[in-house]
Amino acid sequence: MKEVAGALHGKAAMHGKPDEDRMDALEGRPDGVYIPGGGVRVVGGVYTEGRAHRVLPEAAIHYLRDGLDEAADLRRFYRYSSSPCLTLTREGHIARLNPAAARLLGGSPAGLQGRRFADYVAEAQRTAFEYFLAAAFVRGRAGGCELGLRPHKRGPEPTVLAEAAADAIGQRCLLMLVDLTEHRHADDALREVEAFGIGVLNALPSQIAVLDPDGVIRAVNTAWQRFAIENGAEALALHPVGMSYRDACLLPPEEPDSAQARAAWEGIERVMRGGVERFTMEYSCDSPGEQRWYQLTAYPLVAPQRGVVVAHEDISARKRAEHSLQQARLEAERANNAKSRLLAAVSHDLRQPLSALGLYVGLLDRHRDESEAMLIRSMKDCVASLSALLTDVLNLSRLEAGALQPQMTDFPIDELLDRIVSVNTPEAMLKHLSLRRARCAPGLCARTDPVLFGRILDNLVSNAVRYTNGGGVLVGCRRSGGRRWIEVWDTGVGIPEASIAEIFDEYRQLDNADRTRGSGLGLAIVEKLARLLGLRIRVASRPGRGSMFAVEMPPGRALHHGDTAVPPLRKVRIGLVEDDPRAARRIGRALTRLGHQVIVAPNGAGLLLMLDGRPPDVVVADYRLREGENGLDAIELVRRHHGEHLPAVMLAGEHDPDIMRSMADRGIVVQHKPVASERLAPCIAGLTERRAG
Repeated sequence: MKEVAGALHGKAAMHGKPDEDRMDALEGRPDGVYIPGGGVRVVGGVYTEGRAHRVLPEAAIHYLRDGLDEAADLRRFYRYSSSPCLTLTREGHIARLNPAAARLLGGSPAGLQGRRFADYVAEAQRTAFEYFLAAAFVRGRAGGCELGLRPHKRGPEPTVLAEAAADAIGQRCLLMLVDLTEHRHADDALREVEAFGIGVLNALPSQIAVLDPDGVIRAVNTAWQRFAIENGAEALALHPVGMSYRDACLLPPEEPDSAQARAAWEGIERVMRGGVERFTMEYSCDSPGEQRWYQLTAYPLVAPQRGVVVAHEDISARKRAEHSLQQARLEAERANNAKSRLLAAVSHDLRQPLSALGLYVGLLDRHRDESEAMLIRSMKDCVASLSALLTDVLNLSRLEAGALQPQMTDFPIDELLDRIVSVNTPEAMLKHLSLRRARCAPGLCARTDPVLFGRILDNLVSNAVRYTNGGGVLVGCRRSGGRRWIEVWDTGVGIPEASIAEIFDEYRQLDNADRTRGSGLGLAIVEKLARLLGLRIRVASRPGRGSMFAVEMPPGRALHHGDTAVPPLRKVRIGLVEDDPRAARRIGRALTRLGHQVIVAPNGAGLLLMLDGRPPDVVVADYRLREGENGLDAIELVRRHHGEHLPAVMLAGEHDPDIMRSMADRGIVVQHKPVASERLAPCIAGLTERRAG
């Protein structure tokens, strides 16, 4: 180094002509002084690019040791060095310092000369500095001493890193300082941020692990460590950092949880690659003594070093609540299905004896005398009431089973209202009530299922007549709130406002404890039918004044002259599965007369053979077939070969709720026997038109 310093101190340096070879030897050396011709600055770290005179601190020390402290280069070094530099006497007094050192100590170079440097060192570290300075004079050089300086203004205590080199005769030493204050502040701030982040992580209840791009764990929170300890993984809890999360997930295939562990890692990898913004999965974990459920969520870590944050949240309480709710729902569904099956069976089994009872009452009425007239009239009323009750029960069970499928079409509303008023007029006349209808706008049409919509209106009108003892009932159309409504007004007993919500409950009747005015199912059926059709219902009532019930009327396409409510039938190809030859001939003949092509077979396999690879437009099947097959099996077989959405109609004599719901779930429309072509043909037309559209 002395040779290098001598070369730099030679004529080449004095005349600004650097020795290129010598300068190459200095490339990359730290703590140099960069002198670009007329200016000087200290370069901390690796030398910057460019060719110029360079003087190392060792060169300055060489000047000092040779007693050349007045040399021009050394003076320039003190003046322009950006690092604080001082020359101290053996007693520790300041003999020379540069402007950077003066600023650090809070004075001027002239004012600080002759002062003891130790006076500017923090009191707690003065003894350490004295040892440091003594070591420099004894050994010739000392370095790596971190000192706190006395603050010369409000603010934190400056911190410096000191290095000292003594001259050859041990009278003076060169002291170079690196100001670490800003670095310390930055380190302290970084530590505060890190401590805050760790505190936040530890405060979270979820088990959190931070992974680097290689899937290695870089940080975990205390909840994660507790989770590992509770599951018998103490080693993983105590020393998690540096372990591979990836290896922990990629279990051998024979391990019981390998599939869900691999699925978790594949999701985490997708987040790492940027394929998804977030990945979430639920998994079960058999902890000691109980089964628990967790939700894993992986988020991308947006930081200088990319990675993934993996959070595990204990969702056991939620899963147990969901399981309890599901069990309660299943129990309720089973109870409801049992009730529906019972109601359907009872109503079906009672129809035959009830029909016979009606015939017997009719025979008695032909041969009665005047004394028996009142008794026979009462018997007729009882039979009629019982028949209506069974009809309501059967309709309700079909609704609850999902057996009713709406058939939407356009139809004139006036015709429907005329029929409903005509049907209910005799009952109104018996009670001396006026039943009137306000005419709707000419040509007004609705679009919904006319049969189900008519049943809603019929129940509302018959209910109004039943609960009105004087005055009358008015039926009409009205526009309100941007919608059209069919409204039924009566002057009956009225309903208290607090009880309006209850009247749509099953078997709920107000002021009719003895059931002399119906079964209490009429409005329940209205509410369920309206929900099935997607229609709203409004109710307004005043006790003692009367009530108003309104059902929404969906607007339909106006029918022109010659149009009918049912559109002209499109000629289609029909696959019919019927094992009764007479029924097959009757249905096939009726559909053929309408222009349809009908392919008949006794079972599903036979129909596939007859179709010869050409799909039908619709399949019609009887539910009860021979040899253990049913219509559902036949439809499913044809659908497997010609498309799972192939329209299908089931001809059934049963009302079993489970069977009806199973057909509804598969998109199969049910037509109950006896089946008339007037009902079957529009049903087929609606299905095929819907598919074609």
